[in-house]
Formats: sequence, C-alpha cells, structure tokens
Amino acid sequence: NFTAKFRIDVSDLKKGIEEANKQIKYANAEFKNAVAGMDDWSKSADGLSAKIKQQQSIIDAEKQKLELLKEQLARVQQAQKDGQKIVDELNDKYNEAVRLYGEGSEEAKKYAKQLDDAEKAQERNAKAAEDLALKVLNQDTNVKNASAQLGRYETALEELEKGENDAGEATEDMS
Repeated sequence: NFTAKFRIDVSDLKKGIEEANKQIKYANAEFKNAVAGMDDWSKSADGLSAKIKQQQSIIDAEKQKLELLKEQLARVQQAQKDGQKIVDELNDKYNEAVRLYGEGSEEAKKYAKQLDDAEKAQERNAKAAEDLALKVLNQDTNVKNASAQLGRYETALEELEKGENDAGEATEDMS
C-alpha cells in the first residue's frame, strides 16, 4: 500500500515544543514570584539581573522551539519528495494497467484509487509545509524579539551599575 508511506511522525518534535512552552511559562512564573510584593525591585541591579536570567531562559526555549519547527518542516519536505516519487510510480502503474487491461479494469481502478489517495496526501503535505514555513518565520521573529529584549535589560543594568559607580566615586570625592 503506497499511501501508508505518507505518514510523518513528528510526535517527538511536538513533545519538545510543549516542553519549551513549559520552560517559558516557568521562567515567567519564577520571575513574577520573585518580584511579588517588592516595590521597584525589578528596576534594581538585582531585579535586572533576575530579569536577564529569565529572558535568557525564554530565549533558550524559543530557540529550541525554532529548531524543532525547522526539523518538522524538513521532515514534511522530505515526505513531499518521497510522496512525489510514489505519485509518479502509481501514475506509471495506472497507465500500465490501463494499457494492459483497459480503463475500466479492476487493476486500473485499484491504481486510480491509490493515485488519488497519494495526490490528496501530497496536497496535505504541501499545506502542512506551507503552515510550518510560516510558523518557522514567526518563531524566528519571537527569538529575535526576545534577544532584543535581553539586550535592553543588559543595557539598563549596565547604565544602572555605571550610575551607582559614578555616585560612589562622587561620594568618595566629597570625603
């Protein structure tokens, strides 16, 4: 049965994406728990350091999701290539059955049905590949946005530490 070859197992990749989503939720919850009840702590050096750590966890999880989506896309694209070979093979077998037994023969009908099923599977794979390509682009954007946010936190921490150093030096000069 040629159509059985169209199945693509991405369950392992989906589990990995679920795990990455859990990591993101956990990092966010951990930070919210740390800042609960603390006024302006998130603007202090310790708070910004915690936010940087949280954001790095998010980036790592977002990158993991991106790689898993890319792997899914690669598997679907490979299935499309393999599927096209099957479609071509079935088309040849169908044409051969028509030539040998006639268009209305059981043999020709059997291959016509398999060919139709294979072509429908190819359409589903093409749609899945299109959807995954869009998910990959969106996930790449998520990684870039998370990285940019990390950069903003690191800059804020550097400015805060510089301000504290400048204030400390000014205090020493006054003594």
